[in-house]
Amino acid sequence: MNNLEEYFCPGSAPVLLQEKLEKKSELRVTVVGDRLFSYRIYSQENDFSKVDFRHVDNLRTEKCQLSDEISTKLIKMIKVWNISFAAVDLVETVSEELFFLEANVAGNWLWLEKEQDGSEIAKAIADLLTQ
Repeated sequence: MNNLEEYFCPGSAPVLLQEKLEKKSELRVTVVGDRLFSYRIYSQENDFSKVDFRHVDNLRTEKCQLSDEISTKLIKMIKVWNISFAAVDLVETVSEELFFLEANVAGNWLWLEKEQDGSEIAKAIADLLTQ
């Protein structure tokens, strides 16, 4: 196959293609109002989750800190979209660059806090809803 026209037949549905990234890890950043909860997902430790971490349960995760610049941009993006919640997926490459993949307004987050007593994210959502 030499080009995309050979791969996609006429009348195919629209697609979004992305450059393959050499991942170090993935990040799930849950944005609640003006608060961020960032977790690193060690997707590259399991062969079945290297492309898509959703294929494996119980991957190692840990809280992480984003730079002020990235944090500010994510909060601004959510505010510009006029929403108060999103689960943002980022890829961290082996060269430690961050790439934005998506912001899901119905993204899962509870699984990230399964090892903790209580849920900071649930509390932030409750606080936002009762303001």
